[in-house]
Amino acid sequence: MKILVISDIESEFSSNVQSSLSSAGNVAISNHDPDISQDKIDVAVTVVPPDARIEQSENLRQQVEVVRQADVVVVGATLSQSSALPAEITSLPVEGPWVEICEGGRNITPLLARLDTLMAARTQTEEQVTEKLPIRVFISHSSDDKLASDVRVELERHGMDVFWSEQSIGVGEDWLATITTSINESDVFVLLLSPNVIQKPDWVYQELLLAKEAKRRIIPVILKPIPGIPQNFAFLIRNLHFINLDPGFEVGIGRIVEAISGQAGAPSKIDGFRAKVHRTSEKARRVAHEHELGKKAKKYGSAALAGAAATAVAAGKILSEQQEEQRVASRIEERRKEHARKVSMKTYLDRTFTLLQEAVEETQRAFEMSPSDYREEFRPKFWYVLGKLESEPVPERVRHEHEALVTELRKLLDEFDDLVRKIEMGNRSAAHRFHDRLNRKWGATLQSSLDWISSVSASLEE
Repeated sequence: MKILVISDIESEFSSNVQSSLSSAGNVAISNHDPDISQDKIDVAVTVVPPDARIEQSENLRQQVEVVRQADVVVVGATLSQSSALPAEITSLPVEGPWVEICEGGRNITPLLARLDTLMAARTQTEEQVTEKLPIRVFISHSSDDKLASDVRVELERHGMDVFWSEQSIGVGEDWLATITTSINESDVFVLLLSPNVIQKPDWVYQELLLAKEAKRRIIPVILKPIPGIPQNFAFLIRNLHFINLDPGFEVGIGRIVEAISGQAGAPSKIDGFRAKVHRTSEKARRVAHEHELGKKAKKYGSAALAGAAATAVAAGKILSEQQEEQRVASRIEERRKEHARKVSMKTYLDRTFTLLQEAVEETQRAFEMSPSDYREEFRPKFWYVLGKLESEPVPERVRHEHEALVTELRKLLDEFDDLVRKIEMGNRSAAHRFHDRLNRKWGATLQSSLDWISSVSASLEE
């Protein structure tokens, strides 16, 4: 392991401790070394000689706090008995009791035992949850689909933990934050498609975007027959195998259960934190019990058992439930903000893609129309698309490209109006230029914009 040795000043004692740690197969560095990268440090040891002075405590405290802020566990070590140290030194924020070593820092066996125990405990808290937990399923559906509730009941009957918005969001809760967090913590995202979803796709589509951003496993299910998959949905769930409930409900449910059970893996490290935190209090009680046994053993001369109990107390402290909950909350909030930014970008891209796609389809029809038909039928549609593009919210990341697109389209529409006026005045060459500009410049601008949107969408998927 990589160990940082913290001391107020470089001394023979701190050098001996550092050398002994290195001899034991560790990478030991001093806080006096230049260019220390704390994010790569496994644990830190504050080394204090028995003749430490009170004025040294403030400098040591500042250094220990800096290391702890980097989420590194700090252990205190001293020569002989820690009771000889000033109270200002022993009150430093280190994990567990001070470790007493001897022979000027050359015999560090108790310190190595403490470090091994702490690292073993930390590894345990950071490992993935190994015990069998219910598979967490988020069902995205239309509230108008009564059959969706039957799907939920069947999945719960098979022992799955199902998020159901009608029941899982309490009164007064932030529904967006709750849905985002629930999708992030789910193992599988089940998308129930139906005519009701096609008619009112907004919420289901937003949830699908969140699931894609969180890289959840998505199982699309045709709840009731639909005429086709909307383009924005199809873009997100392309290449996925669909399950159809229409031929037979029991058969379809069986396929859903089989798909979920086959795809759901062990929870991710962040997802597993909550389950670990839930067990922390029980571990702490066991640690306290072992510590009491250690006191009795020490009374009767079993120093080995007493040392094990002392290190267990230190291990229990790093399993602080409050600390773990704060970490979980912080990480979830960071992911929620990042997802919100990506959802905003996805919404913009989808909306813009749809507008431009409509313009492309109208343009293909306009090739067959006369300039006068353009003025009456197609001009209002093209200007409508431009107006929507000018008024829609634009993420800062693509603002420059969006404004350039709007400027180019407005310039072309103004040119079309001018050419139509000339055609109506009898200018034959203007008719040729009108069709040429419509076919080449206008069509090419729309197509390049669609390609740009597809490129940005692909970069978000990476």
